[in-house]
Amino acid sequence: MSLPLFKDKLIIDNYLFQSNQVICFQTNYFKNRHNLTGYRYYLLKEIDKKNNFLIFFSITSNRTRECVLYSQYKIKKRPVCLDSKVHKNSFVNTNCLIKVPLEAIRFLKKNCQKLHRTCLDKEEFQEIIDLHKFVVEFQSILRADVEIINLTEKNFF
Repeated sequence: MSLPLFKDKLIIDNYLFQSNQVICFQTNYFKNRHNLTGYRYYLLKEIDKKNNFLIFFSITSNRTRECVLYSQYKIKKRPVCLDSKVHKNSFVNTNCLIKVPLEAIRFLKKNCQKLHRTCLDKEEFQEIIDLHKFVVEFQSILRADVEIINLTEKNFF
Protein backbone atom coordinates (compact mmCIF):
# COMPACT_ATOMS: atom_id res chain seq x y z
CA MET A 1 0.00 0.00 0.00
CA SER A 2 1.51 3.27 -1.12
CA LEU A 3 0.74 6.21 1.15
CA PRO A 4 1.20 9.74 -0.18
CA LEU A 5 3.25 11.62 2.40
CA PHE A 6 3.72 15.35 2.29
CA LYS A 7 5.44 17.56 4.82
CA ASP A 8 3.61 16.82 8.09
CA LYS A 9 0.63 15.39 6.17
CA LEU A 10 -0.59 11.98 5.12
CA ILE A 11 -3.37 11.42 2.61
CA ILE A 12 -5.04 8.04 2.16
CA ASP A 13 -8.33 7.38 0.36
CA ASN A 14 -9.13 11.10 0.41
CA TYR A 15 -8.63 11.33 4.18
CA LEU A 16 -6.13 13.90 5.36
CA PHE A 17 -4.07 13.30 8.48
CA GLN A 18 -1.88 16.11 9.79
CA SER A 19 -0.51 17.31 13.09
CA ASN A 20 -2.83 19.43 15.25
CA GLN A 21 -5.85 17.37 14.25
CA VAL A 22 -8.38 15.92 16.70
CA ILE A 23 -9.40 12.39 15.76
CA CYS A 24 -11.84 10.06 17.48
CA PHE A 25 -11.21 6.32 17.33
CA GLN A 26 -11.98 3.19 19.29
CA THR A 27 -9.49 0.79 20.88
CA ASN A 28 -9.56 -2.12 23.31
CA TYR A 29 -6.31 -1.05 25.02
CA PHE A 30 -6.32 -1.41 28.81
CA LYS A 31 -3.08 -1.91 30.70
CA ASN A 32 -1.94 -0.74 34.12
CA ARG A 33 -3.51 2.68 34.67
CA HIS A 34 -4.12 3.36 30.96
CA ASN A 35 -7.69 2.72 29.92
CA LEU A 36 -8.09 3.70 26.27
CA THR A 37 -11.13 1.48 25.67
CA GLY A 38 -14.07 2.73 23.66
CA TYR A 39 -14.29 5.83 21.52
CA ARG A 40 -11.94 8.57 22.67
CA TYR A 41 -10.50 11.75 21.27
CA TYR A 42 -6.82 12.14 20.44
CA LEU A 43 -4.68 15.00 19.19
CA LEU A 44 -2.31 14.09 16.38
CA LYS A 45 1.12 15.30 17.49
CA GLU A 46 3.11 14.19 14.49
CA ILE A 47 3.54 11.77 11.63
CA ASP A 48 6.71 9.71 12.07
CA LYS A 49 7.49 8.92 8.43
CA LYS A 50 10.77 7.19 9.23
CA ASN A 51 9.17 4.59 11.54
CA ASN A 52 5.67 4.59 9.97
CA PHE A 53 3.67 5.80 12.98
CA LEU A 54 1.06 8.39 13.76
CA ILE A 55 1.82 9.78 17.23
CA PHE A 56 -1.04 11.08 19.37
CA PHE A 57 -1.70 12.71 22.72
CA SER A 58 -4.87 11.57 24.47
CA ILE A 59 -7.56 14.11 25.33
CA THR A 60 -9.53 13.84 28.54
CA SER A 61 -12.30 15.81 30.19
CA ASN A 62 -11.06 15.58 33.76
CA ARG A 63 -8.06 15.78 36.00
CA THR A 64 -7.89 12.76 38.22
CA ARG A 65 -4.44 12.61 39.79
CA GLU A 66 -2.34 15.42 41.21
CA CYS A 67 0.82 14.29 39.39
CA VAL A 68 -0.95 14.58 36.05
CA LEU A 69 -1.82 18.24 36.64
CA TYR A 70 1.66 19.37 35.63
CA SER A 71 1.55 17.53 32.34
CA GLN A 72 -2.04 18.25 31.35
CA TYR A 73 -2.75 21.17 29.08
CA LYS A 74 -6.19 22.77 29.38
CA ILE A 75 -7.51 23.49 25.89
CA LYS A 76 -8.51 27.16 25.77
CA LYS A 77 -10.49 27.17 22.53
CA ARG A 78 -12.12 23.78 22.16
CA PRO A 79 -13.05 22.66 18.67
CA VAL A 80 -16.70 21.82 18.09
CA CYS A 81 -16.06 18.07 18.32
CA LEU A 82 -14.98 18.47 21.97
CA ASP A 83 -17.94 20.61 23.04
CA SER A 84 -19.96 19.03 25.82
CA LYS A 85 -22.58 20.19 28.28
CA VAL A 86 -21.46 17.53 30.75
CA HIS A 87 -17.70 18.10 30.49
CA LYS A 88 -16.89 21.79 30.62
CA ASN A 89 -13.14 21.37 29.97
CA SER A 90 -10.84 19.30 27.82
CA PHE A 91 -7.21 18.52 28.64
CA VAL A 92 -4.37 17.14 26.54
CA ASN A 93 -2.21 14.59 28.37
CA THR A 94 1.31 15.53 27.30
CA ASN A 95 3.01 12.86 29.42
CA CYS A 96 1.79 9.95 27.30
CA LEU A 97 2.33 9.37 23.60
CA ILE A 98 0.18 6.88 21.73
CA LYS A 99 1.78 5.40 18.64
CA VAL A 100 -0.46 3.99 15.92
CA PRO A 101 1.27 2.12 13.09
CA LEU A 102 0.38 3.25 9.59
CA GLU A 103 -0.83 -0.31 8.87
CA ALA A 104 -3.69 0.37 11.30
CA ILE A 105 -4.72 3.62 9.65
CA ARG A 106 -7.69 1.89 8.02
CA PHE A 107 -9.19 1.49 11.51
CA LEU A 108 -8.82 5.21 12.18
CA LYS A 109 -10.40 5.99 8.85
CA LYS A 110 -13.25 3.60 9.59
CA ASN A 111 -13.72 4.61 13.23
CA CYS A 112 -13.27 8.36 12.98
CA GLN A 113 -16.63 9.99 13.32
CA LYS A 114 -15.32 13.11 11.67
CA LEU A 115 -11.91 14.04 10.33
CA HIS A 116 -10.92 17.67 10.69
CA ARG A 117 -8.19 19.82 9.33
CA THR A 118 -6.13 21.51 12.04
CA CYS A 119 -8.29 21.87 15.11
CA LEU A 120 -6.47 24.02 17.63
CA ASP A 121 -4.99 27.37 16.85
CA LYS A 122 -1.30 27.22 16.00
CA GLU A 123 -0.16 29.01 19.15
CA GLU A 124 -2.13 26.69 21.39
CA PHE A 125 -0.80 23.61 19.58
CA GLN A 126 2.75 24.94 19.99
CA GLU A 127 2.12 25.45 23.73
CA ILE A 128 1.11 21.77 23.96
CA ILE A 129 4.28 20.68 22.14
CA ASP A 130 6.38 22.95 24.41
CA LEU A 131 4.73 21.53 27.54
CA HIS A 132 5.46 18.00 26.33
CA LYS A 133 9.14 18.89 25.81
CA PHE A 134 9.24 20.47 29.28
CA VAL A 135 7.65 17.42 30.92
CA VAL A 136 10.09 15.08 29.17
CA GLU A 137 13.07 17.17 30.25
CA PHE A 138 11.96 17.68 33.86
CA GLN A 139 9.93 14.53 34.54
CA SER A 140 11.96 13.57 37.62
CA ILE A 141 11.36 16.95 39.27
CA LEU A 142 7.68 17.01 38.30
CA ARG A 143 7.18 13.39 39.35
CA ALA A 144 5.39 12.76 36.08
CA ASP A 145 6.08 9.55 34.21
CA VAL A 146 6.43 10.00 30.48
CA GLU A 147 5.12 6.93 28.73
CA ILE A 148 4.78 5.62 25.21
CA ILE A 149 1.95 3.26 24.31
CA ASN A 150 2.50 1.28 21.13
CA LEU A 151 -0.84 0.20 19.72
CA THR A 152 -1.07 -2.62 17.18
CA GLU A 153 -3.80 -3.68 14.78
CA LYS A 154 -5.08 -6.04 17.51
CA ASN A 155 -5.99 -2.97 19.60
CA PHE A 156 -8.55 -1.78 17.04
CA PHE A 157 -11.99 -3.03 16.12
